Amino acid sequence: MPETINATVTKQAESDRVGIRLVSGVGGKIFVDATTGLFGETALKKGDEVILINGTLVEGMAVSEVIPMIRSSVGDIAIVAKRDAAGGASGGPPPPPGKAPAGGVWGTLKYSGAQTQRNACIGCLCCGVPGLCILACPTDEKDAYAVDNKVYDAAGAYIGPQTDKFTPKANVMNR
Repeated sequence: MPETINATVTKQAESDRVGIRLVSGVGGKIFVDATTGLFGETALKKGDEVILINGTLVEGMAVSEVIPMIRSSVGDIAIVAKRDAAGGASGGPPPPPGKAPAGGVWGTLKYSGAQTQRNACIGCLCCGVPGLCILACPTDEKDAYAVDNKVYDAAGAYIGPQTDKFTPKANVMNR
């Protein structure tokens, strides 16, 4: 049974730092990556899954959406998080898939799949042969893991070298 962690700090001015770093994980979850300063004196620790910030549910939000909630707050900042009963993280950023080496980052890989092919067909019907240019702009996405300039799918199978079609999900907030 997960343990609920309640942490509240008081920020005197909008420019004050509160000492928390957050990362986003697969599935739209946000996790504590580090605490220092004000939040370093609370019960929050690395790997705790953040559920609420000032009463706002953050599941499904990007870290880039959560940062302004903390930065623009003055006064009390309340975070509700969860941790598993063993005292460890409630999930934390997921481990590498399969036999992929540790030390990488989860993200999204764009590729030419069924959605891209449908878009190309529509483009071809509407614009003729130039509509096939859509194939150069893949619209399908899947979870992927990148480490040492190599990309692996969620099952751990090697996909290929890391390119600009891979976008890390681990947006980090250090505030």
